[in-house]
Formats: sequence, C-alpha cells, structure tokens
Amino acid sequence: MGMLQLTEIQAQENAFSGEIPDEFWNNVGLIILRLDNNNFSGSISESIGDLKDLTDLRVANNTFTGDLPVTLWSLTGIGKLENAYLFLRSRFIYRASY
Repeated sequence: MGMLQLTEIQAQENAFSGEIPDEFWNNVGLIILRLDNNNFSGSISESIGDLKDLTDLRVANNTFTGDLPVTLWSLTGIGKLENAYLFLRSRFIYRASY
C-alpha cells in the first residue's frame, strides 16, 4: 500500500525531531507544508522541487543542515514563505514573504 497523498500538512510547534524521510517528499499534491518550530534535522531534499502545487511553505526554527536545494526556487506558486530563516552550515539564509 502506498503513502496517502496529502494536500496539507500542518505539523508546526510539535517538538518533532529527526530527519524527514525521503518518502515524505512524494506527496506531490501538497499545497500547504508547515513544519516550523520543531526540531527537525538533516537536509531538505532536492525532491522538494517536485511539490509543484505548493503555495505555503514554513520550515523556520528547525535544525536543518546543508544548503537549500536549488529546486526550491523553481516553485513559482509559493505565495507564502513565512519566517524563512533557515540555519544552514552556520549561516542564516533569508527569503522574505511575498
């Protein structure tokens, strides 16, 4: 049985931790993805670029490492990238909401 295809995941402020499994990014129908204010670690997968319907992405206040995937910037439908302060390799990267 395959993974249920979700359109919205709002898992903010739950103290979740650990790496996000690769299979998570197979939810290509996601419109809203809120993982902010948790303790997720590891990197954000290049597969985030496959989430073409994504309009709201919030991943601030986690402990992700590595570089932001370049595929993230190909998501032209994102209207809300709120509080997108991502601490990656000892530096802050900021992209304002628009």
